[in-house]
Amino acid sequence: MLNVFAIKEKHTVYECIREVGAGIEHDINIFGLDAPQGTNYNLNEIHNMPTFLGSARAPYTKPFFLYLEEIVTFEESGPFSLQVLAHSHPNFLGCISHIKDTCTQLFTKYGINCYHLPLSSHDKDRDRISRRIKSLADPRKPVTLVSWGSWNDVDDANWANRGIVQVDDIAYNLLRDGSNIKLIAKTKRQLRCEAFSGDSGRVCIQREYLHDQTELDDLFYEGDLFLLPSRQVHSASLTNAFSFGMPCVTSNGWGMSEYCFDNFNSLVGYRNSNFAERIKDLCDNRERLIKMSENTLAWYNSNHSRENHKANLHRLVDLAMSRHAK
Repeated sequence: MLNVFAIKEKHTVYECIREVGAGIEHDINIFGLDAPQGTNYNLNEIHNMPTFLGSARAPYTKPFFLYLEEIVTFEESGPFSLQVLAHSHPNFLGCISHIKDTCTQLFTKYGINCYHLPLSSHDKDRDRISRRIKSLADPRKPVTLVSWGSWNDVDDANWANRGIVQVDDIAYNLLRDGSNIKLIAKTKRQLRCEAFSGDSGRVCIQREYLHDQTELDDLFYEGDLFLLPSRQVHSASLTNAFSFGMPCVTSNGWGMSEYCFDNFNSLVGYRNSNFAERIKDLCDNRERLIKMSENTLAWYNSNHSRENHKANLHRLVDLAMSRHAK
């Protein structure tokens, strides 16, 4: 039986692992440690806690993994380092990450086994996505831009949190110049582009948290381009957008190169001086946008499908347990 314990219990990553991990015969734990410096504990405290997060009984009596995204988070977590934990505990199986660079750094710098597990998203209606992509051939249909920002993205300098300020600039300039686009965004901020809200619903701002997956999916099924001009990868957001066949408009920040390929499934390099022109050109060139959307959906289905995620997780658990038994 596989048990997953995480600070963000409802996070997409861990919900997916619980689902695809059903049927694993080994009795193991996976601990998802999100940004420990922001949650009032460090690795030393975790290591000594008799009950992890108040929910896992005797967590270290079973073989266990640590699941992480950014290695820097744990290098800043206090005097009791990940290296000490990894090399001193008899039940530690290794780390799991959906970022290849994290896996490489953990092994190279600390000699820690780290298993790469590409992300997945929940199943989508493929026919509905295909119909939306084909509808782009109609020049009367607006190209719908989607930006699903963080709730704490309220500071002008907070570019690392998905870049809603840059999204506002993109949408405002495109709408001002008469481009046939629509924006769907989640943010608490007031945006300049809301000046166009009355223009046949060209700007739709979501300011309430959507708990219902169907409601959230209905918004994403409308999307043609996903805007994520962030300094670093937000892997679950990207994977989810790709599963809807939405190419991504993004920066070339940390981790992006593992998911985003310029002119194939993404426009990469937001901060380049001509990037606004590239976005406008893509919105105006429906044939090219349709091709990128088809590339995106095919790439997701080949590399990040739910079936692949399940097979990869079962394979890595079997490999780690075989190493542990030696």
